[in-house]
Amino acid sequence: MTYGLSSKRSRSRRTRRLSWATLVGLAGVTLLGATGCDTVARISFSERRFNDVQPVSFSSAGGQCEGLTQGGEIGFVLMASDNTPIKPGEAISQGVVNLDRNSFSFADGAVYSTPERVCASTDECPDSFLCGVGQDGAQDLGNRCHITTTVAAASDPEFIGKDQASHAFGVLVSRAGSWRGFLPSEVGALNLVANELTDNQYAVIAGPDVRPRPARATDNNRRRYSALSGLVTNWNNVASIVRESGRESLFGLWTYGGSSGTIFSHVNATSGGSLWTGSLRGAQSAEEDMKSESINEGSRNFLYGAILKVLDQGFTDARVADFESRTLVVLTDSPDSFQSTNNSAQNVITRANELGVSIMLVHVDPALDNNLLRDDFIYYQGKPTCASDDECRNYETCRQPQFFRSANNTQNDSIDYPGMNHLDSAFCLPTRDEKGRIGPVAEFQEIACSTGGTYNYVPAAEIPLMRNALEHLPAYVEAGWTVDVSLSATDTDVLFPGEAFRLQSVMSVDVGSSNGTFNFAQKGSVSGASGLDPAAADTRATFFTAE
Repeated sequence: MTYGLSSKRSRSRRTRRLSWATLVGLAGVTLLGATGCDTVARISFSERRFNDVQPVSFSSAGGQCEGLTQGGEIGFVLMASDNTPIKPGEAISQGVVNLDRNSFSFADGAVYSTPERVCASTDECPDSFLCGVGQDGAQDLGNRCHITTTVAAASDPEFIGKDQASHAFGVLVSRAGSWRGFLPSEVGALNLVANELTDNQYAVIAGPDVRPRPARATDNNRRRYSALSGLVTNWNNVASIVRESGRESLFGLWTYGGSSGTIFSHVNATSGGSLWTGSLRGAQSAEEDMKSESINEGSRNFLYGAILKVLDQGFTDARVADFESRTLVVLTDSPDSFQSTNNSAQNVITRANELGVSIMLVHVDPALDNNLLRDDFIYYQGKPTCASDDECRNYETCRQPQFFRSANNTQNDSIDYPGMNHLDSAFCLPTRDEKGRIGPVAEFQEIACSTGGTYNYVPAAEIPLMRNALEHLPAYVEAGWTVDVSLSATDTDVLFPGEAFRLQSVMSVDVGSSNGTFNFAQKGSVSGASGLDPAAADTRATFFTAE
């Protein structure tokens, strides 16, 4: 089955309607008023209560995937006290769910550049930026350059949930060695040498480094697996709702590692031939199989190739051929290492749209020790040289790569990489801030936007933060909402096009007689976050700007 889709995913729209529970509730209220009998427990509104609002994405409004121009679109779910998502027309919290723009309010808006700039005075900040803490109670985070902004709902919210369709919900998890702190094996086996010839020699800076290093590991303790458990549990909660309405919800789990982009279906490994499971037991078995497999240590991140293989393997499966709701969640800790023509971001977008698959990217980018990281020569081999950063991706800079030579090579002038012919050449290479972070990746946002998915940038590998980014995605597929918001900061020339920014604000929404808030902040709505790194509770929304 082939799906013809525009750049913005065709999303299910349904007219707001009263559910059966709502009709019973309204009838109960009428009966109570007419008779005066004390039967509130039996005939009152549903006992479900509005619990909280959980944003899952922030992107450009109207499907303009190049970035924000005047405002943005927040994707979110409303969660009830029974851990199920709330839909239009349902009876909840002594009222009927019927949101409009007046149901939303925002406060304490500020925009920060990425990477953030710590400052002592406004003179150290870009034009029009202020130097300060940016939010109440954040003094311990220090002064940083930011610009204040108004944030306001710009439209009535839209329900985009696919609550009339069967769901194929796939998950793809990177198994690159970087999670555990391994370098690619060929890179780790070499001597790192100085880029400049001194006294007719290239001095050795560091010898071979093949051990896993916690200080350069993106998730040395494998906390991502605990966060994935929350995703599996919440998929089952949503799947129960789906099954009760006569639809299907199937779960798939793949991992990949190595330079070949080889993918592993853990449902197939535990079920013997099927790529999808419809039961919690099957999903948990696949999850346990994923945890028990040895990590392909030292391997690179063949990200786009693996996504394409899962699309062609999992979403062409006959079992999901008629499913209108198709989602692939991708958990990664870095951009694609290979950057090949055949396995590109655009190829991912094209194939996902052909198959009708929305891609939800969760990008974990914790603080690392820059001194332990090395350039990967595979990244730039065979690529053209560059003259300026304008030729590079947003997370790259045009620079000279590090120099390497074989560990047993005693010739001081014999450089293996970048090779004798490129000693003065510059290439587009990943650049990291002082804390070792690559930062938000514009290609990830473009893939998510162009396929109707989400991009969540996670600046720490703490369980609460990763869990918060992952566990609400099944609910968003079934019962997601979006609301357009205006940002005064994007109406100015202050935010440079193509750069990444983080939005701080307090989002408040009224549902029935209750109110819920979500704090987009560096001390945000992440329950139980701990650790010395303030990013462990950083829930600010990430966005890119366009011309």
